[in-house]
Amino acid sequence: GADLSPEPRFNFVFGEAIPNAGVGVFSLARYHPRWPNLRQSGAAHALSAVEARTLLRRALKVVVHELGHIFQFNHCVYYECVMNGSNGLDETDLQPLHLCPVDLRKLCTAVNYAAGGLE
Repeated sequence: GADLSPEPRFNFVFGEAIPNAGVGVFSLARYHPRWPNLRQSGAAHALSAVEARTLLRRALKVVVHELGHIFQFNHCVYYECVMNGSNGLDETDLQPLHLCPVDLRKLCTAVNYAAGGLE
C-alpha cells in the first residue's frame, strides 16, 4: 500500500477531493488492519472476518467523507459526523458512518438542486 500526500506539508491524507472538479481519491493503505506491516512476510494473507469488517468500515467512512467534500461540505464542527476531520485511525474508528442533521440537510439541498428542484 502507498500513502497519499497532496503537498509536501502533509505527511499523508486518508483521502482528498477536488470539489469543483467533482473528483476524489482515497487510499486503503493506512486503513488496512496490518498497516504499516503490509510488506512484511505473512502480511498479505487473507484478512480475518474482524479485519475485513474493520477495513470495509474505514473505507466506507473515507468514501462518504470525500463525497461530502465533492458536495462542497466542510469538516463538521457541530456534531459527531462522518464529515468530522480526522488526524489518525483512532479518531476515524470513533467517528460514526452517518451524517449529522446539519450535513444531512446540506445533502438534501444539494441533491434537490442537482435534480432541478423537486417539489
